[in-house]
Amino acid sequence: MNYKLWAEEYLKDAQNIKSAIDKEKENLKKAKKFDETQEINRRIQILRSMYYECKLTASLLSGKECEQVA
Repeated sequence: MNYKLWAEEYLKDAQNIKSAIDKEKENLKKAKKFDETQEINRRIQILRSMYYECKLTASLLSGKECEQVA
């Protein structure tokens, strides 16, 4: 199994999620109602959780690649 390639895919996903977070932050600046800001903040929170999970998984897979080589 190619753990390095798998880790790179997770990093790409993390970058895509980061872009989505940045877009939501822009939407947050434009939000006028409290309910709207609350909903956007909720989405940002979910996206951040996904982002950190992808980064962690990529890191673990990279470590697995090192273990496999050794």
